[in-house]
Amino acid sequence: MIITTRAIILGAVRTAGDKLVVRTLTEAEGRVDFIVYGAWSKSSGHKASYIFPLSAVDVTWDYRPNKELPTLKEATPSYPMLELFINPEKSTIAMFLAEIFARSIHKGEETQEIFDYCWQAAASLEHTRRNLANFHIATLVGLSRLLGIQPNTEKHRDNFYFDLSTSQYEYSMPLHAFYLNHQHTAFLPILLRINYRNMRLYRLDRSDRQFLLETIITYFKLHIPEFGDVKSLKTLIEVYN
Repeated sequence: MIITTRAIILGAVRTAGDKLVVRTLTEAEGRVDFIVYGAWSKSSGHKASYIFPLSAVDVTWDYRPNKELPTLKEATPSYPMLELFINPEKSTIAMFLAEIFARSIHKGEETQEIFDYCWQAAASLEHTRRNLANFHIATLVGLSRLLGIQPNTEKHRDNFYFDLSTSQYEYSMPLHAFYLNHQHTAFLPILLRINYRNMRLYRLDRSDRQFLLETIITYFKLHIPEFGDVKSLKTLIEVYN
């Protein structure tokens, strides 16, 4: 059965020769990994030129239930994403978010809402012209809501600690390192209201932004099975430093 659907590129690994293993989030089938033969050859339709993190493409493949890695027959841009390709800041954010999506969204857990959110994140990153410093934080906060792990701040109390491992407010300091102090706990309800429309209003200095980013990543690691270490985090931090 031939399937053509929208997809978001989550990453690619070059193997022997001109072969690529490409990780995607597709609209029709959720998470699908493809193999691409002769990715840089003329006969391939120059698929490799469209395969970069967070690019939005239309993909076509022959779906066979028992085949572990289907062959990607065709990949064409859904719309041009030049900024994600040529702008160093956007390219780094795209690489980071693509890795986060790949680590957070597992096979069998995808929904249309999650796909639409990731698709919109890619489009918003392409078209946002300035004030990008909080873009990745806004994206992660929104993703946590869709994944069902966003903290519930209805029970917020002043002078409490927020336990990252249990996602609960605690009167006493937890006996481990994964918690927010009183000041950061008080800021949590404000942080969770961040989105692409208001992210420019969050005046964070470099150290605060890095702390928030690392804390959110820690929270994801604690609540998403097999999340692992985010390799692109270091590169993202270096860009903003």
